[in-house]
Amino acid sequence: MSNLLNIGLSGLTVGRSGLDNTAQNVSNTLTEWYSRRENILEPAQTHGSSRILQSGVAVAEVRRVTDAFVTTRVWYTSGQYEQAKVIDSYVRQLDAILGGENTGYSQPLNQLHRSLQRAAVTPESLAVRQQVLGDANLAAVQLVTLHERFNAFHDQIGVQIDSIVAEVNELTRNIADTNDRIRIADLAGSDTGDLKDNRNRLVDRLSELIGARLLENQDGSVIEVVLGSGEPLVAGSQSQTISVKQTSRENYGAIAATSGSDVDFDVREWSGALGGIAKFHDILVREQNDLNNQAVLLVEGTNRILAQGFGLDGSTGNKLFHGMAVDAGHVKVVLDDPKKLGFASADSHDPSQSRGPGDSSNLRNLLDYFDGRGLDNSLSVSYDQQVSRIATQGRQAASREKAELSLRDSVRAERDNLSAVNLDEEAANLIRFQQYYQANVRVIAMGSVVIDELLGLF
Repeated sequence: MSNLLNIGLSGLTVGRSGLDNTAQNVSNTLTEWYSRRENILEPAQTHGSSRILQSGVAVAEVRRVTDAFVTTRVWYTSGQYEQAKVIDSYVRQLDAILGGENTGYSQPLNQLHRSLQRAAVTPESLAVRQQVLGDANLAAVQLVTLHERFNAFHDQIGVQIDSIVAEVNELTRNIADTNDRIRIADLAGSDTGDLKDNRNRLVDRLSELIGARLLENQDGSVIEVVLGSGEPLVAGSQSQTISVKQTSRENYGAIAATSGSDVDFDVREWSGALGGIAKFHDILVREQNDLNNQAVLLVEGTNRILAQGFGLDGSTGNKLFHGMAVDAGHVKVVLDDPKKLGFASADSHDPSQSRGPGDSSNLRNLLDYFDGRGLDNSLSVSYDQQVSRIATQGRQAASREKAELSLRDSVRAERDNLSAVNLDEEAANLIRFQQYYQANVRVIAMGSVVIDELLGLF
């Protein structure tokens, strides 16, 4: 009869453990990356002198309900989404600047073109010539402003990279420390479920920043965290420290990270926010170079043609813009006398003299240049193509961001369906374990009654 009591007691123990698990699950419903616990039961047996005795039930293990494959997919999709989100955000800002009616270069350039066209009709008008100088200055100011906005992008990127690198290094240190705590807990026979859940949370955040994944030993005690391209960041209780190098603003597209062993990596191969910044920087450098080319075409072409002409005062060799523009930030109108604008061509009989104040043939050469003579396209079309290209990239980036978000949410929902706490399910478990617990109390009570009756026979 004592065996009946022992069986009932084993049921009580299992029932209490089930209630404890359910209470733990319910209390952690809102805990990020918590994996619900469940008991794995097995029949308990003892060996008698001549036979095996049934001894009730035992908890074989308290299992964290998780799937390594699903978890890895969550980290992967998180890295891809964060990369896409960063690219989408920055490209939209760049598109708004280059293509904006009041922020882009198209409107000032077209306004200058129209002023030159009006001057070709009345080249002797000082008012029209003054308008040309004013519109040329507006175009120059806009190019300089755009150059400054590009520089602000570089500064913004630098600040964000510094912030990401600092957080990454803190995360890798915490993951390495958590690995060591898991190892110590395993040696002591303690539960490591909460530590592993916390480690998953840290790796998830790391994947959002640089696209990381996890390599775990079979016992789960030692772990490596590697980047998507395979570079190790954490090995057991040891972590690497990364830093981002920038040799120059122009060469920033080749940013690299160095570990403690001074191994260089191409950050553009990474996902996560940092990989997104590196990929956007390639776009930023290309668009800035194109804008600089626009400035060079405007300055060098305009100066070359106008210097060949004659002004109303008979002067020649005058340039509208400052010297040779190396980039959009150095464009400046230096001519302040409208009479010196070289709109007239040289007299065919006397090349040292102008054809006269009413001549605009040299100005028409400049208009032909603006319209693309000697170039692949007109100046306005070249810039419009740049705006169109970045607008297309903006649509592509937005489309990818939406697709990656949908995929990430789908995989996270799959993970939550498997591992997260379902309150309806836990409520049902409370009732089930309560009934189970009460039933085993009755088994013990029945065992006590039988023993009392047997003792009453004596």
